[in-house]
Amino acid sequence: MSDGLITGPKPSEAIELVLAENSPRQRIVAGLSWNQNDEKASAGYVRTNIGNSIGVILRNPDMLGYFVKNPDMMSQKDDDDATRETDDPSFDLDLLCYGFDEDGHCKDYVTPNAYNAIDKSEKIYHSGDDMDGVGDLDDEQIHIELKDIDDHYNHFFFVIESDCMHHIEAIDEPHIRIADAMNNENILNIRIDQLPKSNQYALVVCQIFKKDDKWYLQNISEFTEERQNWTEYLKKYL
Repeated sequence: MSDGLITGPKPSEAIELVLAENSPRQRIVAGLSWNQNDEKASAGYVRTNIGNSIGVILRNPDMLGYFVKNPDMMSQKDDDDATRETDDPSFDLDLLCYGFDEDGHCKDYVTPNAYNAIDKSEKIYHSGDDMDGVGDLDDEQIHIELKDIDDHYNHFFFVIESDCMHHIEAIDEPHIRIADAMNNENILNIRIDQLPKSNQYALVVCQIFKKDDKWYLQNISEFTEERQNWTEYLKKYL
């Protein structure tokens, strides 16, 4: 389906994930992009929080290589994941992923926060926190390697949150895409701000789920007024 707003399955529709046969990891990528707010630059607002990243490295020295490859992870807002930065004038969106087992228990999650950038299996990982949407490509990405992923994962949900004063409709040209990372071909692509009820602050994008040893993608595209306790809220879609 392609109607200018959505390319791929329409809301509530599910399709089988057919990935490139020569993909060694059967890896999918969720890419979130938007444009910066030129009128209200956030350079004076954003605060670096290198101490958080150093703390992660001290507890887990193996993370040093990750931060070297992803230097943006060394700069983050000094905020609380549970609350939105309602005073931030920049355009700032966050991409998150939650993994559930077949019984509906959340097994792990990945967020832009350095503490939660990689799941325990190291098969799900975040590109790092982008706080202003500068750049031409995806501003934030989450990768999932489906090949040989832990058996307890049966459902993955992708969620978008506003981490600024603006609701999603006010953000300049936000897009979310789910693609085959091997060939970068989009399976689902959504112009988020043009969806109904987009004047809210969070969006449940879609779920990737396993059935009869095959993986499927279901478009959800449902907004919530604010960020939720996602480990509980997402159970309604299981």
